[in-house]
Order: sequence, then C-alpha cells, then structure tokens
Amino acid sequence: MKKLLLYVVAIIIMAPTLTLCKKGEEDPFLSLRSRKARLVGEWKLVSGSLVLSAGNEVYETSFNGSNATINYGLQQGSIQYSETVTFDKNNAYKIEIVTDGSFESDEGFWSFMTGYGEIANKEYVVLRIAKSIDGVNFDMYSGDNMPVQVLRLLKLSNKEVIVEAKGTDFWNGVQRNFYSTKTYKKQ
Repeated sequence: MKKLLLYVVAIIIMAPTLTLCKKGEEDPFLSLRSRKARLVGEWKLVSGSLVLSAGNEVYETSFNGSNATINYGLQQGSIQYSETVTFDKNNAYKIEIVTDGSFESDEGFWSFMTGYGEIANKEYVVLRIAKSIDGVNFDMYSGDNMPVQVLRLLKLSNKEVIVEAKGTDFWNGVQRNFYSTKTYKKQ
C-alpha cells in the first residue's frame, strides 16, 4: 500500500512537468526523446496545401507526396512534385524539391526559437538560408545577410511532423498573404 501511495504522489508531483514535453498543438502528450532528437533526420513530404492570395487573385496548391495540383481561377494543372527536408544534429538543414524534373534546394542552419507570450519554447524552427539553388540561379549568403524562414511545428513525433507557415508581404505594391501546412513522414 505504501508503494502505491508513493507512485500516486510521484505522478501528482511530476504531472505539471509532463505537459512541458508537449509544444505543438498535436504533439504527443509524452515523449522520451527531446524535440531535437525527434526533429533530426530525413523527412519526406506526404501531403499539404498552400494558399496564396495577391489582390483579387487566389492561387491554391495541394500536395500528395508525388504531385502538386495547382488551382488558379478556372485553371487547374498537376505536376510531379517531391520534397525532402533533412535536419542534422549539428543544426544544418537541407531542403530538396524536384518539380517536373527541375531541382531546387536550400541549405543552411536551423535552431529552435525561444518562447515568448503565448508561444511555447521550441514551438517554432528558424531556418537561416546559406545557399539557394533554383535550377537557374545560385545564391549564397553569410552572416546577417542570411534570409530567415520561420516554421511552426503543429506536430512533432518520432515519425511525423506537421509544419505551418503563414504571413503577409508586399510585392510590386500588392499585398500577398500565404498560408501553408505540410505533413512529412520520417524516412
């Protein structure tokens, strides 16, 4: 009876700290691996969507792991599309995209963002782009000139990650809004 009581007291004391393992909305309740250990590895895109609006125009793309279907007004098309993201334990990353035989890639460094306000610690990943290739252009960056991309990890488990990216920018005087979610499986 004393052992049972001891276990119950230990669980009650540890319960508040167990919820600290859960950062993303869909994260597992408890994981024995750190967020970094779960993120490190090679990830293959299996599904997702992207919505980009610019003025009165809306572009929608859906991904199924091997194709992308693009809707623009009454026009629709499908292309071959694959995406692989690799995070290594030394905080380097690489994104490789193949679109109808064309190759694109970004390489650089990643880190978790610290929490503030309602944002949990390690809920977001910051990517600093050091090299970008888009088939025609080859761009290299260093120091403070490295472009930054921020991704929210809605779910990070050992075998699946769901990433959200959203924002607004202005291009040629037109406001553009985008929203994207992508689901990756670990290879």
